[in-house]
Amino acid sequence: MKRLIVLISAVFLGLLIISSCGELAGNDPEGVTGGHEGGYGSFGMGYSGEGYEFILGNWQHTENQGDYYILSFNSDGTLNTEFFDASGSSLYSQTGTFNISGNRIDLNVEGWQTGSGTFAVEGNTMTLTKDDTSTDFQRIN
Repeated sequence: MKRLIVLISAVFLGLLIISSCGELAGNDPEGVTGGHEGGYGSFGMGYSGEGYEFILGNWQHTENQGDYYILSFNSDGTLNTEFFDASGSSLYSQTGTFNISGNRIDLNVEGWQTGSGTFAVEGNTMTLTKDDTSTDFQRIN
């Protein structure tokens, strides 16, 4: 009887450990399918609000050839992107969502390789880093 109780307890403990592995609270690897549109490694959809108002507004990144794009972070958690050629003609625009947690930002824009990265804002410059690639943006509003 004692062995049966020990066996049942061991099986129960094993099942408990296995079932708790299903939720890693944001530490899952990027790009894993599932969860939501950003994959398991990202934070979800929507703007987390308080304390991050400094990112709201328009930010521009200019490429070497003079083409540029503008990211517009809105207080409702939406992200608008507009791409321009070197002459300033609008090429296309896209809409998505963003979420911030600490220095991590989750961008979800259809057609982009979305997911989580880090960001830093110093003065009127924001640096976004994803997959070991950093991109600088200048505030334009």
